[in-house]
Amino acid sequence: RAQVIGDVEKRVVAQLLALMDGLSQRQHVIVLAATNLPNVLDPALRRPGRFGRMLFVPPPDKKERAEILRLLLAGKSAEDIDYVRLAKKTEYFSGAELAALVDAAVEAKIREAMGKGRSVPLAARDLLGAAEKVSPSTPDWFRTARNYAFFSNQDGFYNDVLAYMRTI
Repeated sequence: RAQVIGDVEKRVVAQLLALMDGLSQRQHVIVLAATNLPNVLDPALRRPGRFGRMLFVPPPDKKERAEILRLLLAGKSAEDIDYVRLAKKTEYFSGAELAALVDAAVEAKIREAMGKGRSVPLAARDLLGAAEKVSPSTPDWFRTARNYAFFSNQDGFYNDVLAYMRTI
């Protein structure tokens, strides 16, 4: 089974490279990609002219988490939300994990509303409770990335990660 998956991955990479190489400079196409596993990217994808530039996007800081939560809760029935306090309780959460936190709180409120037979707005305690159930993945990612950054950084691929890790 592992061999089959490896063969499929090779064919997908080969097809993607062929499509990208077939684009002419005059078509003005920019292709962006995102991954939290840059260490497993095929080196052929990372060469100049393909995905030749790597940008490290750190987890959102407290101010950014508060703003992400504001955006995620916009248009939802919510009251008494202390975004700064909630942002403090969600240290190391990625944007996706903040979205999962909001989704978990909303789902719990929907169940509560169904039981009561009426709409119940989200409150800060609902989001704080959901924050206890959603774990941030970034600390584990940084533990793994640290090894790659220290021991597999010949091309400077992880310089931004190293610089960020010095600040935390």
